Amino acid sequence: MAERYCDSFYKEHAPHDDDVDPESVDHRNNHKLAAQEVYISLLKVYLKTDGKDPMIGPALQLLRKRYDRIDGPKALELLPEETPIKDVVEYFQAVLSFNSQKLRGNQIVKNLLRADNLQVQENVRGTRSATVMIEDDTQCPRCSKRIGNSAFARYPNGIVVHYICCDDKYICPVTGRNFGAPKR
Repeated sequence: MAERYCDSFYKEHAPHDDDVDPESVDHRNNHKLAAQEVYISLLKVYLKTDGKDPMIGPALQLLRKRYDRIDGPKALELLPEETPIKDVVEYFQAVLSFNSQKLRGNQIVKNLLRADNLQVQENVRGTRSATVMIEDDTQCPRCSKRIGNSAFARYPNGIVVHYICCDDKYICPVTGRNFGAPKR
């Protein structure tokens, strides 16, 4: 009964992985810690020694079952010192397996983001290294005046206009195409 209460409390208060809001990372961590604390409280109840033997069996079962929701170091501090290692081996195996799966998943995401970043850098290099030929008779398509030695801007679609003809550096004044502000 108490374990079901902990499960429902955790589900209600723990942040979900799809609730990604970079502004509230601390807020998410605080909620996760609070949600984990309910299991620590239950472990304390199981292991409380008010003149009677602690309920080690249910405590170890809770650790094995909810290893991903319990703060491991805190939980291990609560176990009596005479708890045999063989009784917590399953817990350690589950935690190690869970953490290595999380690590592998994070490494995959990191490498995908790195590959995406490299591709963007290559695209930027290619765009920046493109040459623009301004000849004596090259005209600005916006104002129809000769560009000559005036300052000019080149949009990613190849359109070249006077710098003064650029109302918005992200929107081509000729085609109206929006190249978007860079994401920060």
